[in-house]
Amino acid sequence: MLATIAATYGCFLFAYLVAQGILRFALSNGRRPSEYAARLVSILHSTVACALASFALAGQLRAVGAHGSIEAHLEALGASACSAVTPVEGVVLLHSAAYFTVDLGAMCLFDTFDRVFVLHHVGAIAGLLWPLLLSGKCGALIVSILLVLELTNPLQHARWLLVHEWLRVAPISSAASTDCVPVEDGDLKEVATDSPVLESTLRALAAWCGDAFLVSFTLARAVIGPVLIYVAFHTPDVPMVMCLLGCAFFIGSMLELHRLMSLRFRLHDPTWVC
Repeated sequence: MLATIAATYGCFLFAYLVAQGILRFALSNGRRPSEYAARLVSILHSTVACALASFALAGQLRAVGAHGSIEAHLEALGASACSAVTPVEGVVLLHSAAYFTVDLGAMCLFDTFDRVFVLHHVGAIAGLLWPLLLSGKCGALIVSILLVLELTNPLQHARWLLVHEWLRVAPISSAASTDCVPVEDGDLKEVATDSPVLESTLRALAAWCGDAFLVSFTLARAVIGPVLIYVAFHTPDVPMVMCLLGCAFFIGSMLELHRLMSLRFRLHDPTWVC
């Protein structure tokens, strides 16, 4: 069992090391910061993680949907959440654990050290590996939480990339009016005032991604998140420390949602958040 876990984890670890290395090398020649590579790899991880998680949960969600009342739904969800970890759920958990390990290492070695970032990734890795190495159960619950948390990330990172690509082609007067993006970074500025179509397209796409991200973030973190925390507290096999970790992620999500809302309605610009 441990040999299979180690081999699967090692394969995903190698894949994300290669992806990080190739993208960082390729983008460095285009005078783009290393965060481009980190965000592109994050989009890749979120997309694959959501697809794998949806596949792993499909059968259990159909079983839960067969119940009528809300109480029956929650009871069925709790029963499926505390079942033994399936092979597919194990792949989902190891895939994301490998990504967070590589991303954490890349940040510590190449990027600016961030304590909150480190705590987030260490907590994520611990939560992902706990069902496999310690309990052998509750894989469905952790996979459900992973799906909710990762669902909005592609939009978030796509918006950031579009904003920074817009800054590369926007006129200086337009880019300077954006007060939440570090336009003073010379690597981001390649002024091309004769590209109005490209500039307007990037601004429109950034605006769409920003608002779509805000709506999906609100639904995932403020609506679905509390339901999963409720299920965790009412599932006997979930230890209290994991429930408290879920509460910590929920509180952090609400603080982040407040920050995003404040920025969105304070800045009337598609680059309303960085």
